[in-house]
Amino acid sequence: MDCLKCLITNICTSILDQKHYYWHPDNETQIRRNFEYRGATRLRDILGYARKYNKKPKWLPPSVWNDMLKHWSDDEQFKKLSQQNKKNRLSDVEGFGPSLHTCGSIPISERKRRLVRNVIIYY
Repeated sequence: MDCLKCLITNICTSILDQKHYYWHPDNETQIRRNFEYRGATRLRDILGYARKYNKKPKWLPPSVWNDMLKHWSDDEQFKKLSQQNKKNRLSDVEGFGPSLHTCGSIPISERKRRLVRNVIIYY
């Protein structure tokens, strides 16, 4: 996986060093942070798709792809974390199905209960 980190670092550095766009030097840190955050999010999505469909991205060297396949299939800690996250995503909240969003401090399941209760009271 170290190979992947080196590859990504080199890609990020080369993109930012091309300077197709110019900005005030005081903004360099914030721009780099923003670029890396967005890049990390996009990379996570791409690699998630690649893992799900077992399809190597064209830009990824075969040696790195093979290392990633091995990591995904052999690493017990990765498997354990993956299973726990899968379980969390599918968690059932009091019979109302998976709780994906909370709408602030009150969970959707509670909002649903309140709406049902209010409808019963008014009829």
